[in-house]
Amino acid sequence: AVAALKASGRRGVILGGYAKLSREALARAEGSEELVRYSDENVLFLKAAPHAWLFPQCACCVHHGGIGTLHSAARAGVPSILTPVFGDQFNHARHVEKMGIGRGLKQLGKLISKPEELAEAITAVCTDEKIIAKCREVAEQMRREDGVGVAVKMLEDWYNSDVLTGEFFKKKAAWEESRWQERQKNRKKSVDQIVASWELKLKGVYPALKRFTEERSQRMSRYVEIVKEKRLWYVKA
Repeated sequence: AVAALKASGRRGVILGGYAKLSREALARAEGSEELVRYSDENVLFLKAAPHAWLFPQCACCVHHGGIGTLHSAARAGVPSILTPVFGDQFNHARHVEKMGIGRGLKQLGKLISKPEELAEAITAVCTDEKIIAKCREVAEQMRREDGVGVAVKMLEDWYNSDVLTGEFFKKKAAWEESRWQERQKNRKKSVDQIVASWELKLKGVYPALKRFTEERSQRMSRYVEIVKEKRLWYVKA
């Protein structure tokens, strides 16, 4: 992170979080003297900070792509640079690119040795007027939304249309009957067969899940190859 800030000539705030990032951790790294000097003048390390307070004061936000952090950055009206780690974060990175509110980069582990890629992304999102304008537009749309009011109305509408009319209980009984029928149909199948059937149906409904599953399968295949080649190592610090 500090190397990317240095390469882009920017100042930054680094939140330690679960990774416990800190100046002390940076100073312990081999050959980090120059980065430590840069961080002393240009980087503020904090254990944590409220996103709603911090993000509006930033030119951009670099994060893993968790939905909560992404929501905070979008609401703050600043570009996001996503360095996904696992799960839905890869899909969020694609959505950020599609919406034009930032950049989605490769998996975090693949960026560690390539700070210049992150530096280029930081410079790009901080200077691209189209991205900056789109972020402000999305933030304004989010601020106009009455989230609590919308949620309350949805509950009230559902209560009036389904519960008071008895429709909810009819649907519940029908659903329970369909589940019983499904169990009868599947009782001779193994758990693996049932799960595979569900996954197949979900992939047809959600293309993003299909992409995620395919990418996961490719990674697992590669992991197996690494183990077979006896190239699996770990470092205990």
